[in-house]
Amino acid sequence: TEPTANGSRWSYWQRRIQSWNTTYKLYEKLIRVAQAAVALCYLNQIGTSLQIWYQYNQPFPIWTLPMLPAALLVMFNLYPIPACGVLLTYATVESSMLTARQVMGFFTYGYLYINELMTKKFALLGAIGLIMAQHYNPKGDKPIMAGLLLSSEGESMTQRKSVLMLIGRLLLSSLFLYVGITEISRQADSTVEHDGHAHRRRAEGDGHDYMWYKLMEFALGLPFLVGYKTNWAARMLALVLAIEAMTAWAWWSSKLHVGYVLHAREHFAVNVAVAGGLLMLTHVGVGKYTVDEMLRKKDA
Repeated sequence: TEPTANGSRWSYWQRRIQSWNTTYKLYEKLIRVAQAAVALCYLNQIGTSLQIWYQYNQPFPIWTLPMLPAALLVMFNLYPIPACGVLLTYATVESSMLTARQVMGFFTYGYLYINELMTKKFALLGAIGLIMAQHYNPKGDKPIMAGLLLSSEGESMTQRKSVLMLIGRLLLSSLFLYVGITEISRQADSTVEHDGHAHRRRAEGDGHDYMWYKLMEFALGLPFLVGYKTNWAARMLALVLAIEAMTAWAWWSSKLHVGYVLHAREHFAVNVAVAGGLLMLTHVGVGKYTVDEMLRKKDA
């Protein structure tokens, strides 16, 4: 209980404020780590492309020239707005190409294929946008993305920000749920019959076959979709993705072929980056269009 003496009361509130300040600083450091995780994903992609170029005599990946310094700047929080602009441009082009490829496949073969890695790559668009949204000009002027999301009164929630957060949340959660359903269905039928023998569809140790992570991501994606306990769901999803990265996608200990190791390493990096994006979502805000907000207004 709160002390009644004036001196003790002042000492009590000093300790409380110090505790809040310490928690805030720790959270700020966590956000910086989340930002570095997004940059790490692109550094891994750059490293993989350079490795393939060097070892397998492939054409030099010229796109890595602007991407490498941009990713390093984001990682060390130096000029994050223009650096994120470079990453966002590349991510937009990559996502557009993936979308065009799938649309062409749909009209050609009548089948729309969306896999887990594609889903996470689309989620990176939102993560980069959130990095841009949380940075401000020291002189008080807002960068372009922050000006779009935030009002002139500072970090207050705006209509535009709420709409963008809703679109981002629905897109992210819908893709998670879609991939969750397809992956769970695939793993439920994980063997194939051939000449009277049952064979696994994937090799032993393949990270795609960890059912529990898919189940948890699917279950947590449901409250995240509707915006119920949104911050909690986002943090739990981030935790599940991080654990999945360290166990299912432990590329450093894989005994499978080099192609799988590179694929697992990309999954690992993207998992960590998406987890970072979810943490940044809790920092920037999830917007007004959530069940949480409806319940808050009802109780007010």
